[in-house]
Parts: sequence; C-alpha cells; structure tokens
Amino acid sequence: MADGMVSSGLHAAGYEHIWIDDGWAVGRDSKGHVLVEASLFPSGMRALSDYIHARGLKFGIYTSKGPLTCLGYAPKGQPKRPGSCGFETIDAEVYAHEWQVDQVKDDGCGQCPQHDPWVAMRDALNKTGRPILFAVHAGNCNEWSTPVRCVNGSVANMWRTGGDLSSGTYSMWTNRLDLATTPMQAALAGPGAFPNPDFLEVGYSPRFHKGQPGSMDVREQRAMFTMWAALPGPLILSADLRASSMNTGRGLDADVLQILTNKEVIAVRC
Repeated sequence: MADGMVSSGLHAAGYEHIWIDDGWAVGRDSKGHVLVEASLFPSGMRALSDYIHARGLKFGIYTSKGPLTCLGYAPKGQPKRPGSCGFETIDAEVYAHEWQVDQVKDDGCGQCPQHDPWVAMRDALNKTGRPILFAVHAGNCNEWSTPVRCVNGSVANMWRTGGDLSSGTYSMWTNRLDLATTPMQAALAGPGAFPNPDFLEVGYSPRFHKGQPGSMDVREQRAMFTMWAALPGPLILSADLRASSMNTGRGLDADVLQILTNKEVIAVRC
C-alpha cells in the first residue's frame, strides 16, 4: 500500500498517511506488551514503520478503548484481540518509541469503567513526547444524540461524527454530511481538531468493488470527493492501492485517480 501510494501519484498530491485498521493485535505477553499477529506482519511493526517512513509517509495504528477491539468482540473467527483499556500507558510507549507511530485510532468498542479511556490514552500519548495525531470513534458527538457524548479538540485531534459508513448510497453519505456540518461540529472544528465523517467511497472500497451493487459510478464518486473536500475533516481512502490490483475491480483506475489527485479540489480542503 505504501508503494502504491507513491507510484500512483497520491503521495505527490498530498496523501501521506498509511493507517492500519483492526486485526493486527493478537494478545499480550506477561509484561502487558501487545503482541502482533506474526502471520500478517512477520517482520514486526518497527520494520513496517521504517519501510513506510522511508517512502516519506506516516504510519498509523489501531486500538480500541475497551478490553477488546471491535474484531475482538466478533462472534466467530477472531481471537480475543486486545484493546487498550488499562494498558494506555504501556501501549503509548510502544507506539511512540518502539514502533515510531505517527497517529493512533482509538475505536469505541467495549467499556472501560475504571477511567475515561480516551482521556487516559490522550495523556499517555502526550507524555511520550512524540507528536502523534490521536483519533477516536465518537459517533454520538452531535446535537441529535441522546445522550450527547461529545469528544472535542481537548481530547482528540479527530473524532467520528457518525457511525460506520455502511454503503456507497446517496442517502448514506448525505446523512454523514448532515452530521458533520451541524452547528456543534462547526464550533468544535479548528486547528488540530477535525470532525471525521468516515472514509471516502472513492476508489472502490473493499465493501463495494467496482461494478457491484452498492458501488458508485464515476460521477457519484466525483460528487462525494468534492463534498468531503469542502468539510474540515480528512480525506481517507479505503481502497487497494497495489499496482497488481489495478483495473481488477479492487484498485484505482484512471478515472478514480483523476478524481483523487485533483489538486484544485484538494486545495479547498487545505
């Protein structure tokens, strides 16, 4: 993915983060250090981090605020993947110093009643001394939630404004636009504080491959990208960037690359 980010021209257009989602953690050792699933990352996270940094990119990792990650709570086919509840300090030290992570996503699955886990992780990351962008999944941070659970720039650099984007339909992503543009979100956004409406359905995400029901055509993807660029949030892709996947329904074709690398539209976001 890092190689594809560079070779496709996405990095030159301004994309710079490679962010691993759930599924990499497999347990903890006797000292509480989180363990990496070796079948997925046989060289370890530091080798991966170095590889990404060598290409001028930034490396992001995933955790969740509860005892287990979201996949850890999956009913079948997953090990009990550990979250960071109670291990915020040790995890932050590993991320910052051993793996040289540049951003951390702390998801919303599970409960951590002994303390506010997002505040604990924020404090632990800050104590490491390494600049790390901190993102949380606070999908209830809007005026229409009951109760309002609002995370703002004092807790995290980036927070979700709604639930997972579950389809590429017009009604789904206009709903996300509505949630991201409320007066509350406008008041919370600012330097270092980004409301996140979720990833772009541009580039045929793993959920909807090109041409399958639910996937958007070029005009729809162009419209979504334009509207996302007008928000004060991130432009996050969930697509296969590897050269071997191009034009197979999983990768980025010429039309999509033209959308994603349109510097005039990206400049609106910046």
